[in-house]
Amino acid sequence: MATAKQSASFANVPMAGKIGILFAILGLVSALYFFVLHQPISDEIDAANRAHTQKTQERDTALRRQQEFVQIQQELAAREAVDIRSRRVLPAQAEMAAFLEEINRATELCGIRMVHVEPGVEEPGEFYTSIPVSLRLTGTHHQLARFFHSVSRLDRAVSMENISLNHTDADSQNLTIAVRAITYKRPEAEEAPGGAPPAGAGT
Repeated sequence: MATAKQSASFANVPMAGKIGILFAILGLVSALYFFVLHQPISDEIDAANRAHTQKTQERDTALRRQQEFVQIQQELAAREAVDIRSRRVLPAQAEMAAFLEEINRATELCGIRMVHVEPGVEEPGEFYTSIPVSLRLTGTHHQLARFFHSVSRLDRAVSMENISLNHTDADSQNLTIAVRAITYKRPEAEEAPGGAPPAGAGT
């Protein structure tokens, strides 16, 4: 009986009321869908987009840092190669034994006889220290030319000064050459005040 009354009463509702009830039901369903299904999914999508953006930025930053690291490594390798060449041209120590060995090897390869060799006193300078070596050699013009060419191709910086030539024998093609060969090394590190080691020196 109650159902019949309710049906009868709903049937008696005007069309405008029925339409209003229908829209109310649709609005309720839409609100439930928005708050229960759509809004959580939308929030998850927004969170995923933000996380994706953050990860993309982190990846770009990592790639940029990697490129900078590779560039720094290349610059360090290039500087190290330059420093190695610089240490060969201008060593930190006199290394006279190695230098005289190179001179002796050059004379042997050129067929020259070394008559006299005498290292001199080091001459300190602002940017380098000069190390003179007096040489007296005997050989032909061609052999002596080859010797000077060989010395000029040494890794270490060498200059030839005070060159003098003399015939050893009027009937021979050999010449005696006296020359002052000067090689160089880096200047000695200055001591800190009070005899303390320079800054950065090991303890």
